Amino acid sequence: MSIFLATIGDSLYYNDVLFEYFHRQTHKYYGKINSSFRIQEDNSNSITLLKGAATTHKLGIIFCAQSLLHNINFLCKNPSQSTNIHSQAYTSTTLYGCTIHIYIAEHFQPISNTLSHKADLWLYPLGFDIQSATILIQPFAKKHTVKIIPIHITSAHYAFIIQAQEHALMHFTQDIIENFKNKFFLTYDIIESIQHIMKHKKQTVSIAESCTGGLIASYITAHSGSSNIFHGSVVSYHNTIKKEWLKVSKEYLEKYGAVSEVVVKSMLEGILCLSHSDYAIASTGIAGPNRDGINTVGTVFLAIGSKNGLMSIEKLQFHGDRIYIQQQAALYALNMLLCVLLEDDYI
Repeated sequence: MSIFLATIGDSLYYNDVLFEYFHRQTHKYYGKINSSFRIQEDNSNSITLLKGAATTHKLGIIFCAQSLLHNINFLCKNPSQSTNIHSQAYTSTTLYGCTIHIYIAEHFQPISNTLSHKADLWLYPLGFDIQSATILIQPFAKKHTVKIIPIHITSAHYAFIIQAQEHALMHFTQDIIENFKNKFFLTYDIIESIQHIMKHKKQTVSIAESCTGGLIASYITAHSGSSNIFHGSVVSYHNTIKKEWLKVSKEYLEKYGAVSEVVVKSMLEGILCLSHSDYAIASTGIAGPNRDGINTVGTVFLAIGSKNGLMSIEKLQFHGDRIYIQQQAALYALNMLLCVLLEDDYI
């Protein structure tokens, strides 16, 4: 059977990690994918692309941002039917003999991949909400013909993807810096920004990872210059390593379980003590496919802290397969670190 996979929406277009997850799930439940493509919100050829794909394939899987379902209303004619990837698709229909299942992407609670698309500018508001930030930057976006795309970064933080031609982007950036010097942080790459901030302040970071299995450290060390700020990582996958290397108490592990707030806090304290770094990250959770009897698959605790006593812990519920849950947790942790650095009197 010939199968195509498509996503519709800017938040999906810029999320490589989520697209890879959709690709794996479609392959798992439906078979080999013959073609795949992503459609941006303002693509005037979206209907032509989808109709073209329908004429050359027998099955189509579409993931669409809910706010853009009206763009494909020519497909949305039949009531929802049960499907394999999620309990229900928004709708299932037939076009030119091609069966098409449409999923609402928000059901998968995607986190944005801020490590991708380095050609795009990321703009982080500092100390105010996304609505206020939009009001402030919208006039400059209009002035320079810049497209701004709000993106959910962590539970407490948002950012914008800024799209424009290079010349327009340069002038937009200059205006933002001149008018809002201490209100926004701009970056093309969050890890390079983490490196720049920490190197400037002669600070270091270490990591204690469990469910992410070294992925956070891998993301950091994929960048040249990471040795300037990165001390190291302990992948404390087994409780024995948590106890012996990070000094997590046996009582905590037995009473609360490895996936708990008290344990991730102890892991954070342990890696700070072991490494003597200025900052540390800790992760513990259930990446799946099996649960631990207490927590559901996708439950993750992340902690960020400093040797000066700063600490932030979040309990998160991610969705997806094992790889996607690990990627989401690692990306979330890096964004937590950047946001903590920005809030720690850097600007």
